[in-house]
Amino acid sequence: MRRRPKPRAVMAAVALALLAFLPWWFGRAERPEGGTDGSRLWATLTEVRGFATIQLFGGKEEFRAQAGLAVGPRDRIRTGRDSQLELSFPDRSKVLVGPQTDLTIQDLTPAKVRLQLSLGRLWLFVRPIAVPCARFEVETPAAVIGVRGTVFSVSVQPEGTTRVSVASGQVEVQSLAQVVAVPAGHWVEIRPGQRPGSPQLFAPEERQEWSRLQEWIDEDRALEQGEGKSEPEREKSQQDEEGAAGRAQEDDDQEKEADQGKPGEGAPNGDDAGPRTEQFSAPAEWSRGNR
Repeated sequence: MRRRPKPRAVMAAVALALLAFLPWWFGRAERPEGGTDGSRLWATLTEVRGFATIQLFGGKEEFRAQAGLAVGPRDRIRTGRDSQLELSFPDRSKVLVGPQTDLTIQDLTPAKVRLQLSLGRLWLFVRPIAVPCARFEVETPAAVIGVRGTVFSVSVQPEGTTRVSVASGQVEVQSLAQVVAVPAGHWVEIRPGQRPGSPQLFAPEERQEWSRLQEWIDEDRALEQGEGKSEPEREKSQQDEEGAAGRAQEDDDQEKEADQGKPGEGAPNGDDAGPRTEQFSAPAEWSRGNR
């Protein structure tokens, strides 16, 4: 004869489940959709591809990361293989988080943003900071990287070796009380317990890698310039763009009609009918993992 579970045991199991669930629920419930909430700042997961997890408030429970979730201090984000996400800050600075990356947000205030990168790679687009003495920092096992308005990347290997690559602006890398300034077009490597090396020029492969992100950067800057226009100016710009797009479509249609009338030409090959590449162009490493 099977024994029925005791009521106290059932209630204890339910209570434990609630205790595990409630911190996540209240953590999400009190968070805005990014931006600011009184004196607190929040970043936003604007895009998630593949599988990524988040631990809220430094807790032990991991939950699947979803686009639109606000993240703040002590939140830990981890991405899986062939996965990546985009993190946006209130000033529209952005961080692209590569695959197999372990990232924790340590500080998020108007005066200081500090990220802790334990493993993996980040691509960062940090806007010029308007607040005097404010800092945007990335801390790794080997160094602290500080910027005030830069496009750069930071990668950390399993043994802690850190590589900083600067596309524009300048980055300060500090390790063992020594600070090295890394200008645009250069990279530097730092091993745990050692001082930073001398900055080295990009190799052709690295210049090509950064070109993959240029469209994303240009699009973001164009959006910022568009938001600085007045409403009539934005409407006029939109009308001009729509009119230009319509004229271009008419020209394409006329050319296709003309091609179809020519013998041996205009045969469909499926290229024009296929899906277009997304404007969000990630580096090649996002599809084949970290180096």
